[in-house]
Amino acid sequence: MRFPLVLLLLLAARLAIAQEPAVKPSTPAPEPRLQRQTPSAGLIAVIGYNDAVNERDVLTQAVPELLRFIRESTELTAPLTWARMPLYDARVPQAVMLYLTGADAQMRLDEVERRALGDFLRGGGLVFAEDLMGGNGTPFVGQLKALVRDPLVLGSQGTQWQPIPNDHPLYSCFFDMPGGPPLTGAAGERFTRGLEGLEYHGRLAVIYSNLGLSYHWWTDAAGRESSLRLGTNLLVQALSNRRAGIPLRR
Repeated sequence: MRFPLVLLLLLAARLAIAQEPAVKPSTPAPEPRLQRQTPSAGLIAVIGYNDAVNERDVLTQAVPELLRFIRESTELTAPLTWARMPLYDARVPQAVMLYLTGADAQMRLDEVERRALGDFLRGGGLVFAEDLMGGNGTPFVGQLKALVRDPLVLGSQGTQWQPIPNDHPLYSCFFDMPGGPPLTGAAGERFTRGLEGLEYHGRLAVIYSNLGLSYHWWTDAAGRESSLRLGTNLLVQALSNRRAGIPLRR
């Protein structure tokens, strides 16, 4: 079928117009605004692993109770959430803090899990690790320190453990705790050194406790309030590390 010459010319003109580059409007469109961080930016990951036994190697209610305290007793506006997961979970990179605990279970983390932990730490994440049986007699502390000095985690930079002094910002970033960590869950001289820390490029990356702090987050015992306050400071420190952009106020 043949088109009349006039129709062909009109069609050609229309196609030429359609192919012309778009012209920037004289009034520019508003620049896109940075979106507020989603609740996943405040995720606390409770790390599970192969042989971990509930309420011995992992306290299932500790972090939920800490978050309940923060909601009811503070004015923090960060959208904090929690979930239990293995280190290879796709949500780990989104977490603001990892809660890693143990007693006598073997972690036996594979290459994928160790690499994920290293990426998390180097990316600004904070790990709070606690020996739930207390003291230095359980396998957990040895496993933890071997883990962070693994070449896939922090390598040689994972060996420089130091006591966290009582004037560290950890003890004043939200609640003022000039005396350092509460020792009410500790028994014996071996506990009185306080918390140990491991820095990465000048930033607190791993905190180790054998003080029973997270037991006190969910048990109605003397010193619970102080332990919950320090737990709150841990999360504020973690948020600061990640520079998540979530508004915090006291």
